[in-house]
Amino acid sequence: MGEKLLYLLTAFNLILYLYIAFQVSKKWRWGKAHRRFLFVILLSFLWIFIVTILFPIVQDSKDQLYHILTRADFIVALFIGGFMTSFSIHFPDENKKLNLKNEILLFVPLILLSIFCLTDLIISFSNQGQRNFAPAYYLYLFVLVFYFLFLSLKNLLKKFILSHGIIHLQIQYLLIGYTFAVIILLVESVYVNLIGEIPRTIDIIILNSSALFSGFAAFSMLKFRFLEISLVLKRGVIRLLSFAIIFGIYLFIILLLRDTVTLVKPETELTYLVIITLLVVLTVEPIRKLVYKKIDKIFETHDEKQKKVKILTQAIFTSTKNYEGLLNSIIEVLKKLTGVEQIRFAESTDAYFSSHKSTLESLRATGLVLIPEELPYRLDDDPRYPEALKELRGEETSLFLPMGRAETFMGSFIFGKRKNHAAYAIQEIKELEVLQYKFGEAMFNVRLYKQAVGRIKL
Repeated sequence: MGEKLLYLLTAFNLILYLYIAFQVSKKWRWGKAHRRFLFVILLSFLWIFIVTILFPIVQDSKDQLYHILTRADFIVALFIGGFMTSFSIHFPDENKKLNLKNEILLFVPLILLSIFCLTDLIISFSNQGQRNFAPAYYLYLFVLVFYFLFLSLKNLLKKFILSHGIIHLQIQYLLIGYTFAVIILLVESVYVNLIGEIPRTIDIIILNSSALFSGFAAFSMLKFRFLEISLVLKRGVIRLLSFAIIFGIYLFIILLLRDTVTLVKPETELTYLVIITLLVVLTVEPIRKLVYKKIDKIFETHDEKQKKVKILTQAIFTSTKNYEGLLNSIIEVLKKLTGVEQIRFAESTDAYFSSHKSTLESLRATGLVLIPEELPYRLDDDPRYPEALKELRGEETSLFLPMGRAETFMGSFIFGKRKNHAAYAIQEIKELEVLQYKFGEAMFNVRLYKQAVGRIKL
């Protein structure tokens, strides 16, 4: 039953790979990084298909086809490392220093090792069909580690540190998934060296776990954050998710070590299990406290900011009758909420919009919060976005918050750059959307009041 569930999970992952490949091809621009990532996805699909679907069919026969598939497994892993390295160099912007000639040189060691994989220099088979590792296998492992860790991971870490905004978020998701996948594959390598053969169920678990990277990567490039989710995660939900992740990691380690100990030294299984139990008992609680403390700190800062925003907002709705005073009060609230120091309100007749006509028309037509940095990912959402992107390119405007829509459009608050060019979190966007409606209503009412007073004076 358990193995059937694992095969169902594998089938789901294979379908997910094809879906990701389709979506990436459809939505992401056809740049160098895009093509390399597409190869990573397709090769990962092939890798899982070989190991989880084809291997069980031919494994018992130990015939020539089994030998070919085993060697193919090693070769595909090499090229995943190569394309991942190339992707990490080109993403997010094309790296012109890595031209075709240099990229071929990057793949030369992998091509040579692939040729070696076709011979008995790295892997050989006994008369009974058992797989044996030759001394050159350690060279193979070194190259894999070099490409996956010292090149790919180093490039992503460097870009994560130097990047900001949405790119920073994208690389953050990439790093989470990639680090997770690399750790799992390193565990597999250690397992193979200790035991020689991995039990079928563990092999499937490892492969499917490492496949999570592609999901993280595709998400980071296609969505880059949960824009479609209307529910803002609360502290309890995040705590629960954190606990589930910690528990899952420990459970994976325990199961893996338990099987390793049983196969290597069955007579010491109980001793090792006691050690593992003590390790878990002694480390889970400190880690949990550390994670929860960090979560609480984030929410305390957020809650404190929300209190200030609430007080200022209530003051706006209870005391402000002057239109200019209302605008100033709203700007103060928006500054407190977002941390942006430069915010101003531009009416539709403002000189700014004379050179930003597509931006104005888009704001007027949609009434949606517009973040210039997101426009390259949302060009299909509105026909005016491509032109708006051209108008806003090179500017330090970080967000537009329109007031009203269509006939009731009054103008838009224009936000300057954020500190460290930080991307807007989903919580901030949702809060701005709530305030957008409230502030728009307040501004409209004050305008009507102002017009009514003007008519009375006449």
